[in-house]
Amino acid sequence: MDEQGLAPNWRFCDTLMSYLITSKAHDVGDKAEELLARMEVRKALQQDKEFDDVNHQTYMFVLHCWKQSAKFRYPGAADRAYRLLRSMEIQSGLDSVSVEEFERLSDEEKTIVDAVYDRDLAPQCAAYNEVLLACGHVSLKDEQRHAMGIADEVYSNMLKRGVVPDSATYNYLLNCCHFLLPPQDKKRRRQLAMKYFDDALERQMDNDLVWKALGMMDSKLHHFYSTNRPSSSSSPTAATEEEEEGGESTALS
Repeated sequence: MDEQGLAPNWRFCDTLMSYLITSKAHDVGDKAEELLARMEVRKALQQDKEFDDVNHQTYMFVLHCWKQSAKFRYPGAADRAYRLLRSMEIQSGLDSVSVEEFERLSDEEKTIVDAVYDRDLAPQCAAYNEVLLACGHVSLKDEQRHAMGIADEVYSNMLKRGVVPDSATYNYLLNCCHFLLPPQDKKRRRQLAMKYFDDALERQMDNDLVWKALGMMDSKLHHFYSTNRPSSSSSPTAATEEEEEGGESTALS
């Protein structure tokens, strides 16, 4: 396009990304990220005024493409999605100045931060959710446990950065437990599921989809929560410990 005098801009890039998303090519994530890299070079060279502002949606398209690649068994797709998310955090300064910390800054301090970082590129809840989806779609058996580790780290970073999870976050995390960890790894599955579901309850993000995801992952854990709303005296953790010691539990076994 450049040779014809029609330099591609972010709008063109986003349109092309939307076509890539519909592609069933296993390397769609690679293609999308290569396109993003080319556009970032143009921005750095300031060949077009439209590149003064990075298009946040373009990065979201690439994350979505990595989810597609994970689904179609592309090696390392979850890692690549996480790497792009980390790039967004670093470029926006979110790994240095959390959302809450930024809000507490004075106007002058915010101006300084904005001059150093591109805060418009700061990943929001939807970006973290896309990476969780990429992890949950990993179908290569030898990468699934690692993908679960990435998902848990993404969630931890999300909270650390001050990004508020939504119900979809917990739905995707529980699905990761279900699809990425083998049934025989019952202890790990339940530990993570309880961690995520307890947080969902505390944040009042336990909608029908979250409950359904819990039930798919562990029907007995679902039964425990539905009949014994967790309290300090009655918790699934205590029931699990009793079970591991050989005792009987009416909720978990």
